[in-house]
Order: sequence, then structure tokens, then C-alpha cells
Amino acid sequence: MDFVRIHIDQTFKQVVIYKLTEKFALFTLLLASISSFAQTNSEVKMLARPQQDQILLRWAPTKASTWQYANTYGYTLERYTILRDEVLLKPVEKVIIGAFKPYPEEKWEHKMEENDYAAVAAQAIYGETFELTQNYSSDIMQVINKTKELEQRYSFALFAADQSFEVAQMEGLAFTDTSAKKNEKYLYKVYANIPPSIDEVDSGTVYIGISDFAPLPEPLDFTADFGDGIVMLQWNREFFERVYNSFIVERSENNGKTFTKITEQPIVNTSPDETSRSRYYVKLDSITNYKKYVYRVKGITPFGETGPPSQTVDGEGTPQIHSKAQIVSHETDKANAVLLTWRFDQNIENLIEGFAIQRSNSPKGPFATISTIKQTSGRNYTDTSPLPTNYYRVGLITDSHEGNFSFPYLVQLEDSIPPAIPSGLLAKVDTTGVVRLTWNRNLEPDLLGYRVYRSNFKSAEYSQITSAPVDQSAIEDTISLKTLSSKIYYRVSSVDLRNNTSDFSEIIEVKKPDIVPPVPPVFSKVNAGQKGIELQWIGSSSGDVRYQSIYRKGQNEPKWILIARIENEDSTRYLDKTAVYMQPYLYTLTATDSSGLESSPSIPLTATKTERSAVKFDKLSYTIDRSKKQIELYWEAKWDEIPKAVLVYRSKDGAPFSLFRKVETVNEGFVDTELDLNTIYSYQVKAIFKDGSFSNWSDKVDVNY
Repeated sequence: MDFVRIHIDQTFKQVVIYKLTEKFALFTLLLASISSFAQTNSEVKMLARPQQDQILLRWAPTKASTWQYANTYGYTLERYTILRDEVLLKPVEKVIIGAFKPYPEEKWEHKMEENDYAAVAAQAIYGETFELTQNYSSDIMQVINKTKELEQRYSFALFAADQSFEVAQMEGLAFTDTSAKKNEKYLYKVYANIPPSIDEVDSGTVYIGISDFAPLPEPLDFTADFGDGIVMLQWNREFFERVYNSFIVERSENNGKTFTKITEQPIVNTSPDETSRSRYYVKLDSITNYKKYVYRVKGITPFGETGPPSQTVDGEGTPQIHSKAQIVSHETDKANAVLLTWRFDQNIENLIEGFAIQRSNSPKGPFATISTIKQTSGRNYTDTSPLPTNYYRVGLITDSHEGNFSFPYLVQLEDSIPPAIPSGLLAKVDTTGVVRLTWNRNLEPDLLGYRVYRSNFKSAEYSQITSAPVDQSAIEDTISLKTLSSKIYYRVSSVDLRNNTSDFSEIIEVKKPDIVPPVPPVFSKVNAGQKGIELQWIGSSSGDVRYQSIYRKGQNEPKWILIARIENEDSTRYLDKTAVYMQPYLYTLTATDSSGLESSPSIPLTATKTERSAVKFDKLSYTIDRSKKQIELYWEAKWDEIPKAVLVYRSKDGAPFSLFRKVETVNEGFVDTELDLNTIYSYQVKAIFKDGSFSNWSDKVDVNY
């Protein structure tokens, strides 16, 4: 990586920038300050950092033109005391701390010899020219070379202020408020004293107090990767780029007793833009192999503070070995022991301590070390307990680690014996249809996995549900619960690496959870008699019905009430004895299965008890007058009010009864003249009242005409 050093002559006539390997990066010189302060609007930005007894303040304009004018007109810093002892002051107390400009040219000379950043800042402010030399080749150099001189001066000046708080003070861009008190909080305001006619610049503010002090954090994730004569150091960038703007990396060669910096200047960010930023800062350091080094890193803030050191990391460099061992052959004896033979470059045997033999049942690993040979001349090893399928590799042992492994080498033993039949098969199914199967794991070292099979019927053909053998002794399967079959069946077989397959395990039966409610019953008939309302229905067609429920509600009532639960699934009729006379009711039915699932209600049925149990016909009699070709009916009854009519029902030769006549002269009887000879007529009567209710039926009489 190329770095630059800045040389400034004592007359500030020109600046020369050329490549060197132990200084700060040119990318950072131009971009670090811009990333901290540059904005599109013309304004002054301000930062503050409280100490335990003072407050450090930094500011900078956001445009190069504003910076140039402010170098002439200067800045004014004001302080407003807002809180004292946590009490808001009314009015606030204002103090003008002072006006600030860059130091005069003559005061910079003695600082330039001891502070490179002072030289950069002085040349940026007072130098007559500010140019780059032409000895470069990269694209970024070409871009920088074409940048306007004012922008170059501005960028270099702000970068120098970022890297040295003392230089920032000399540029008129910093101040230490030693008069701040611990029980107060302040609003600091800084503005450029530029006439508005030249440049309108917004002021910068910051609200802070000594009580806001917090110790600086130590850098995190500090690691070191030691190689051949070099070490790569890296530490977290994301957490600290707003805290530290440069870092010091220190090294110890006496086990951490004393540390020295590995670079003369602090290490700064070298990323030219936001898109190239990585998560870590990285620094390389040259080291001597086989010698222990201890490293740590410290951060430096824009206020010149050095934070606490990180945790230390240590290690030593080792020569890199690019050669690898190569397994060239193997032999297998009668006891199935495997003899491996490999070769290795004997010219570099002095760089290793021996060989490590590793084995796995897969070419992708993981590999385990099964033996180490602590002699460099060894070239063979016998594995007395190999696996049915072996992938061997040989690595090099150095004084620090095992590495440089050969490519995997396959050795397979003869095997025609299948693994054991899986045992202990268990299954659980939940209400979502997920079946969890488990079984005892086989002990064979060459086991490849298991195949799982499923069927809807115990004696039917089973289909494989695993596309490839599973290596776990458990599996989840998803089934549909909305099917006609209430059970499902599983069995398992085991497979080894040679595809030898065991017999099937015992079949396990899984009962599906019932999530489908039964089919509701259907009303078929209703009779409203003297004893109550008799309901008849056709039972549910579902096979697992546990009981049927009858619900009733009045015609104008909002809620259904359970009036009966029929446990006998064969019962299909019920007499509601609690029905009130002339009260209309709605009835509905449900069926509940063995899983507690209730069907939807049946279509409601309307019924009313209309028979008056207190009204009775005592006697029904008749006479036959063959000369007039008629049958005369007479009845005797007891009722509490005269009925509206008497309904006469007639049956002919055993046929069903049907309404024959409505007789409104309820006390005079009835004469039937519509007769056929040699016919048997049967009669029954009942009364109907004005409110629509009925009496009970009379007794039946049979007449042979």
C-alpha cells in the first residue's frame, strides 16, 4: 500500500507530496475531514466532549469558501447556562467566551518541526501554492490533481485539525472550556463573523455538561492472524468510527511487559468512499518467524484523547509449507485392517514434525484425527478398526498446528449384511394432522439412515414417504384428517452405506383425531296430543354418535334451551310433556360424537300442544236405519265451554281415518247417508273450540252396514 509524506519549506511557498511507506494515506487526508463535516448548506458544525473538569469544543465550516472567509473574519463562541443544580434558569446566563482566528504565520514555524499536522495546516492556510507532484499513476491521484486548490486547502486543513486537537486550536477551530462547572449544563453557540453580504452562514450549537462525561471505550474484536513473517491485525470498525478517527497499534516483544508503536503516525481510515467501508480496520505488520509478539490497539478521538487499550492478542509467525502429502495406495488384510501408504517431499521434512491421519465416512467431513506419527520419515499407517466406508486424509504436523491435508482417499470394505430392523416405533398425531414418529436408533457404524412407509389400511400396500434415507430416528408427516378412514399405519426400515436394507419394522396404528362433526339428525314427524308434543326423527348417519340433544325455545324467546339428551343412538322419538297448552314452540336436534364434536342444528320444527286434556267424550253410539239407508251417530261429552264444532272422522273397510264432516250442531249428533251395502264403517270424533284447540278423541265405533 502506498502512503505519502508532506514536506513544507519554511517560507510556505509550495507543498510537495510524494510516496513513502510509513505515513498516513492520501485518501484519508482528503476524505476523512469531509466525511466528518461536509454538508450542502453553508453552516458551522460543532462537536463537544466533556472531561471530568472541563469541556472540549470543536467546530468547522461545511464549505471551503466559508472556511476561507472565516480565516479572515474569525469565529465567535458564546456559552449559555441553561441548568444549574438541575433547575432551569430564567433568564439563561450568556457569556461571550471569545473570538477565534488561525494563529499568525510566524507562530506556526516552531510547531512545524515537531508536528507534521501543523505543517499541513500552515501550508493549507498560508502557503502561496498548494499543488501535488506528478509522480503518481492511480485514478484517485488524477482526481485529486484536478481538484480546485481551495478545496484542497480546506480538506487538508480539516484533516489536520481532526488528527491534532492542538492544531485545531491553532486553526481557530477548537477551544477548551476550563471554567465549566459540574452542576451546570450549557448551550454552546459558534458562528462565523462573516458579513451577510459576503456569505450567510448558519451558526452551530451543542448542548452538554460535565455530568455527561463517559469514559472512552476500548476497541473490540481485536484479532491477529499470524503467517509467514507477517501478521494481519484487525479490529471492529462499525462501533467506533464515530468515536475514534485514528488508532495506535502497539507491539510487545517481551511478553507484554513493554509496548512500542508499530507506526510513527496514528493509523487513519483509508477508505475513499462509503461503499468501500468494511466492518473491520486492518493493519499488517512484518515479524520474525518463531518469535512471540503481543499486540494491542488504542483509539484517538478528534479531541486528541487516547482511549484505553484493547485486550491483547499474541502469537508467532511460522514458515508456510505449500507441499501436501499424497495417499498413493492401500491394502486390506483378512481382518479388514486397512494399510495406507503416502508420499511427501523429503526435501522439506525439516519443516514438519510428523503426520496426522484423519478419517470420515463422507468426503465432505467432518474428519477426526485417528492417529499421529511423530516422525518425518514415516509413510504408512494401519487402521485396525476401519468403517465400512472410509475417507482418509493425511496432514502435516508443525510446531503450531495440523494442516496441509491431502485430498480425501476412499476405502470401502466388503459388506452384504443389512442393518438391524428398527424397533420401538412410536407415533403421536395432533389436531392439525402432524404425525411425529420416533424409534430407537440403530447402533451400526455404517448406518446411512431410515426409510419410512405409510398406508391407509393395515393390510394394503405401503408407500414410501421419505425421498431419501433420513439420518435421524424421528420424522414428521402431515396427513389429511378429512377422510373416510379413521386410522393410518406406518412402518420403518433401515439402510446402510452399501444400500443394504433391513426388513420392515412392526406396523404401528395411528388413530386420527376427529375434527369432523357428525351429520345432524332430521325431524320426520310431530304429534301434538293430550300428553304433550311427540317428536320423531331420523338419526345421524355418522357412525360415532354418542348422544343426541333436543333444544326448544318459545316462538318469541331469544335462546335455545336443552330439554333432553338421548344417550341411546337407536332412539328416534321423544315426548315433550312440559309443553304448555296453546304455546307455539320451535324444536331443533343435534348429534354429538365420541370426540365431543357437535353437529350443526337440524332445520327447526314448529309445534303447538292443542288438545284440552280436561275435555272428554264419554260415549259414542250409533243406530242403523236401513229403510232410510243411514247411520245415526250420537255422542255424550263433558266440556267447560261449547265447542265450535265436532269433527267426524270415518274409515271404510279398515282404511286410514280421514276427516268426513264438520258438525256445528254439536249436541244433535250426525247422520251418515253416504253408504254402501256390505261395508264396515268406523267412526271417531273430536271437538274443536274457538281458540283453535281440540278435545281428546272419542272411542272408536265400528258399524257393519
